[in-house]
Amino acid sequence: MKEYKQLFFKDIQSPVGKIRLVATDVGLTAILWEGEDYQRTKLPVPERDDAHPILL
Repeated sequence: MKEYKQLFFKDIQSPVGKIRLVATDVGLTAILWEGEDYQRTKLPVPERDDAHPILL
């Protein structure tokens, strides 16, 4: 499995409910549906950062 130095997330409202965007400093890494955990993605739990440039 690939090692991630730092993961960030931001929750946003969409027409289909809340989704969580997960990114590194390089780009978008995952999109999670409301209520979904990180097991499917096999990612470590990210840090919340609503102002991260990739997530804006």
